[in-house]
Amino acid sequence: MEVIGLKQKYWNMYSQLNFDSHYLALFLKRYVFWSNLISVTLAVLTSGSVTAWVIWQSYPLVWAIIVAFSQIAFIIKDHLPFLKYISPLKYLLPELEKLLLDIDYTWEKINHNSLSDNDINDLVFDFEAKWLEIKEKYTPNLSLHSEKIRMCAHKTNMGYFAQKYNLIIEKGDNHAT
Repeated sequence: MEVIGLKQKYWNMYSQLNFDSHYLALFLKRYVFWSNLISVTLAVLTSGSVTAWVIWQSYPLVWAIIVAFSQIAFIIKDHLPFLKYISPLKYLLPELEKLLLDIDYTWEKINHNSLSDNDINDLVFDFEAKWLEIKEKYTPNLSLHSEKIRMCAHKTNMGYFAQKYNLIIEKGDNHAT
């Protein structure tokens, strides 16, 4: 087992938390999209069925089915599990972004050898503890899994570090090269 240096340990933490930020933001984007789509669809169905009632008087069964569907959909919408994650993620992400700003600022000190190994070790512990506190505050039992979103977040994370630090990060590797 290879033991990594503290500077590398800090970099790994930084890269992982940056990835987490992209990953969660993509889930939020997905959930907001579906929530909006469901809301718009239900609004169109409801208003469309009421407006079209005069036209569809000759087809009362069609009208009844549309109204019944929209009512059932309104009831089901409140119980869709992914919708309950939108609000917590909207609060979690800005706190994570603030934490990443602090981590980025500190990385510059570490990168210029301005901090001791003990300082770096303490910083890794403090930042990881803050991240755990943020997750527990907003999403204590949240477990999100999507390979498609993971790959997109990884690509975005690599692009971030490539642009910010002029780095090339190999696929599956969060270490600077």
